[in-house]
Amino acid sequence: EALAVEILNGTQHPGLAQKAAVFWENLGGRVIRVADYNEQLAKSLLVARGEASKSYSYKTIKNFFKPDCRELSEGESRADMTLVLGEDYWKTMTEKW
Repeated sequence: EALAVEILNGTQHPGLAQKAAVFWENLGGRVIRVADYNEQLAKSLLVARGEASKSYSYKTIKNFFKPDCRELSEGESRADMTLVLGEDYWKTMTEKW
């Protein structure tokens, strides 16, 4: 699909977005930006632009990261999708089996 994904860290836990980006790239996805988000989120958020919400990548991210989802008809970002990781994702990653 070659969709561009940006992954942002919406927590105070350093390196969370980078770890998620490595995971997504290992699955064959394309990450164009990893950064911190400007506010703290309790729940992860996935924003899809244009037709990205109909893609296999969108469904995969939605099923694995379990974010709240929003769709925008147009956006001012280079990315087709933006995943903002929240405290819920950090708790999932640190839970013991």
